[in-house]
Amino acid sequence: MLLSILSYFSFLPLFINDIVAHHNDSFYNAPFMLIMLIIMFNYILERILDFLNSNYWSDKLPDELNDVYDSDKYKKSQQYKRINDKFALLTNTFSFLVVTGMLFFHLFGYFDTVARTITQNPIWVALVFFGMVMF
Repeated sequence: MLLSILSYFSFLPLFINDIVAHHNDSFYNAPFMLIMLIIMFNYILERILDFLNSNYWSDKLPDELNDVYDSDKYKKSQQYKRINDKFALLTNTFSFLVVTGMLFFHLFGYFDTVARTITQNPIWVALVFFGMVMF
């Protein structure tokens, strides 16, 4: 099974040539463009909401919580949220770029073809497909 998986990677240069040829002579259809617009809109909306939310963070403990919560712990939690927000921005941007790249270069279809040539069992096809996507 491992050899059959590795043998498909030897055809990768031919696959890349097919992608380039496909992109040069055809336009994307409306459903593809709609999916891309939804993904881009979702990404931009999430970034705007994260930015607006982070503008309201303050290291100062609200007066209503002075007797309930320690101000040093609150300050540390706000600093942690800022660092976590920056890391989330980085990981979400990376995920967005990977997914859009995979859609533009038809890698999901390629992974499906590879998974279906390895096995015909639908459960194993799904496992192989998602294994390749997650890798």
